[in-house]
Amino acid sequence: HSGPGDLGLWWCRVDSNLFYNWIEARFVRDPTLTRLSNCRGAMLAEEMGLGKTVEAVALMLLSPDPDAASRAGWYDDRNEIDVVPTKTTLIVAPETLRTQWIEEIEQHAPGLSVYSYAGRTKAENDVPEGLTWEQWAQRFDVMIISYSTLSRELSTAKSERTRSRR
Repeated sequence: HSGPGDLGLWWCRVDSNLFYNWIEARFVRDPTLTRLSNCRGAMLAEEMGLGKTVEAVALMLLSPDPDAASRAGWYDDRNEIDVVPTKTTLIVAPETLRTQWIEEIEQHAPGLSVYSYAGRTKAENDVPEGLTWEQWAQRFDVMIISYSTLSRELSTAKSERTRSRR
């Protein structure tokens, strides 16, 4: 392991044989494990009016992942949830910018399919009969959700904690 270029995405060397992943918040000692993580993602935070939306749309067009659904999923022990690889890009934004995202994608990338997630109840009603949520969601290139909806529904994906009877 000769340097940072040999590390996987989001990893940094903390010590001679200790590596930290910024996204997954975990440490490993084996440098080969840093290249096995397939966690991808990014955050683009700049001042208003500098073209973040157009940059993000260009990146989606530049780096599609149409074969994601064919890769095996896994169980995330820490979060107690099944993880299913998807080609879909998740955009989390203020509710006031949801329409702007949809319009920008329609204008600059009309070939991308977009779903505006407005809550679990609406989403469940949108899923065609005979399909699961996962099967249906895989059809979209982009899914947009507001901060408030995400924070309100994030606990839905996690199993209920076991509580002591005392």
